[in-house]
Amino acid sequence: MAVYSIVLPDSTILKKVTGLKSVLIVGCGACFNDSLAFNTTRPMAEVIVDTNMGTTNLQPLLIDEELKRIEKLLENNDLSIKIESTIPVCEISFVTEPFISKLAKLSTEFEAILSVSCSAGTLALKKQLGKVFKIIPATKTLGI
Repeated sequence: MAVYSIVLPDSTILKKVTGLKSVLIVGCGACFNDSLAFNTTRPMAEVIVDTNMGTTNLQPLLIDEELKRIEKLLENNDLSIKIESTIPVCEISFVTEPFISKLAKLSTEFEAILSVSCSAGTLALKKQLGKVFKIIPATKTLGI
């Protein structure tokens, strides 16, 4: 884990989205997934083996649960929600360009992005999508 972050209290997240009707929740399966695992005894990832390709990859486990928890919180407060995630959000390169393009196309449907990532991921989203979305952090970075 390069950056350690925590999720803001639900009440703070709800205050940040007050007045909005639709939010795109964007999560990061890299540092933030690791941060979620840091204080637990749960594994942060599942090993996925592709025998056809001869490759091994790690599938983050905890970020998906947290994104679904936040989705339910916001839906219970009458917001229209969609979840998107990638690894890593902070990387600005050809690797994430298709993901960012996909998010940009959703700007007609959603008013803001709720960033569930470390501060570097939130800054990357602001740099790439800040002109078409309001970017709202749902986390606080505590260390690197």
